[in-house]
Amino acid sequence: MNSDNRTYKLAVPVSLVILFVVLALMSMSSSVWAADVTIDPTKAATLTSTGETAANVSVSVPVGTFASTTQLTVNDVTTSALEASLVNAPLPSNIQELRKPFEVKASDANGALLSSPTLTQCITITATYDADDVTAAAGSPSNLRLVRLDSRLNVWIPLTTQLLQHLGTIQAQVCSTLSTFGVGVSLPPGVEPTPTAPPPTPVPTATPVPPAPGDFSPSSSLLSLLLVAGLGLVIAGAFYIGLGRKELET
Repeated sequence: MNSDNRTYKLAVPVSLVILFVVLALMSMSSSVWAADVTIDPTKAATLTSTGETAANVSVSVPVGTFASTTQLTVNDVTTSALEASLVNAPLPSNIQELRKPFEVKASDANGALLSSPTLTQCITITATYDADDVTAAAGSPSNLRLVRLDSRLNVWIPLTTQLLQHLGTIQAQVCSTLSTFGVGVSLPPGVEPTPTAPPPTPVPTATPVPPAPGDFSPSSSLLSLLLVAGLGLVIAGAFYIGLGRKELET
């Protein structure tokens, strides 16, 4: 059998092993998801982040909202970033909790971020709520509000919010600028949040014994990666042995 053919056939299963390893690394990584769309100023557009961010959000942009071609992006806000913003800009007294924070940003055609872009038309932001949000709102989705962070004044501003209960969404118009948003819980005076079930009592587990000095104790992520790589090598080996047997038979 020609050596070039052997090399080519060996490269096929090796590429499968590399694919397995890459997929394993991707599954173990965590990142902030985002959704984006390019806005033509002469056309209306809608950016929908369903399935791409923790907060299922859509942003409807009318014609002429931006003066030039603009890239609109919706991304999740990390817990650390949210905590930092709440330190500098506490929630108003009529908002007891902020859930599912997300950020709406705009960039120019070259990808440069636009700081506080001016909106010449009002955009409409729609967010989906779920059973946990309703529970936090004392069982009534009418107690949910979209809120916006005003980074200039360092205040969170509740927006005039419309409830679309048949769609499981709330929506509000934004006419000033883009910012960080979230689903706020606004309970009437005297209304308490629906209590949640207490967490289950943890089952005591055996205390792991640390390895002796000089030993190596691989992490679970490393073990998972090695398992996937090993499985890929076994498949590749079986594939290559099968090719060798076929060559001998012919």
